[in-house]
Amino acid sequence: MDVRREPSNIWRKLTAEADKDAYVEKPMGNVLAEAKAARDAVKQHKRIVQVGTQHRSEPYPRTAHDLVQTGVLGDVSKVEIVWNYHGPRWRGRPESKQVKEQDTDWRKWLMTKPYRPFDPQIYCEFRLYREFSSGIPDQWMSHAMDLVHWFMNDDYPRSVAANGGIFAWHDGRENADTFQALLEYPKGFLVSYSTSFGNDAPSFTRFMGKKATLFNHGGEGSPRYSVVEEKGNHEDNPDVDKVRPSKDILLPGQTKLPPMGQGDLTLEHTANWFECMRSRQQPHCTVDNGFAHSVACMMSTEAYWSGKKQYWNASEQMIQDHPVES
Repeated sequence: MDVRREPSNIWRKLTAEADKDAYVEKPMGNVLAEAKAARDAVKQHKRIVQVGTQHRSEPYPRTAHDLVQTGVLGDVSKVEIVWNYHGPRWRGRPESKQVKEQDTDWRKWLMTKPYRPFDPQIYCEFRLYREFSSGIPDQWMSHAMDLVHWFMNDDYPRSVAANGGIFAWHDGRENADTFQALLEYPKGFLVSYSTSFGNDAPSFTRFMGKKATLFNHGGEGSPRYSVVEEKGNHEDNPDVDKVRPSKDILLPGQTKLPPMGQGDLTLEHTANWFECMRSRQQPHCTVDNGFAHSVACMMSTEAYWSGKKQYWNASEQMIQDHPVES
């Protein structure tokens, strides 16, 4: 039985050095040095690597992205992302009661981590344990930040602050079940990312511009988008929402709204990877894109655990806990 976990950058580096193309899980990495080594090996060996933030290849996000590029939103000052779930996410996988060490290659699974005795719960529910995953940032926020970077054409946060804790599920987990991060970007906008596993209040994303707001209705992967004109204000007219023009984003020829949810088994991202392996063109989510969303998540994770605001030093390619000198 093979249960994968995020920090597989060493294998990605070895894959590139063996002149193999690859489709890799997101985030591309959660250890900065390993992520750098994997990225550099891929570029040095001119490999075709597709990082698995598949929403870049799906038709509705692509249509919404193209619309944003026309400037319809005006200057965007804030992006708000709220993705919630009610349940002890990643806890209770049935394999953790069944898998035996002889079913695994435990030492290979540990890779660069210090040796510890086989633990089926860690093996199957690694997302809950700090040494192997950050949990919410690695698993959910990576998708969110990849879309922000793509829509906004801005790849690395200038700074990140984060907070959260274990407020809902006191079940032995180490990683937060409630998490919030604030990320500032060089182009001049703020991103607020928030997830709770203790409540399933409606999820959404909104890109807030001076001219209009792009709404993504629903949580991660929702194909339902609309654009609402920023007209008037609630102070002057409490019912202003009723007169703000709104337009749903549909595909050509469609008249019905898509659902607010979508599974992970869409084929477009894999198909794009196959096409690029044949053409040797770069795929929709390159190793540079994957590295960038990984940096955003690593900065958020470090801010959470350290209690200190984190900064991206672009010239040194490093994360630090003090402002970058200009």
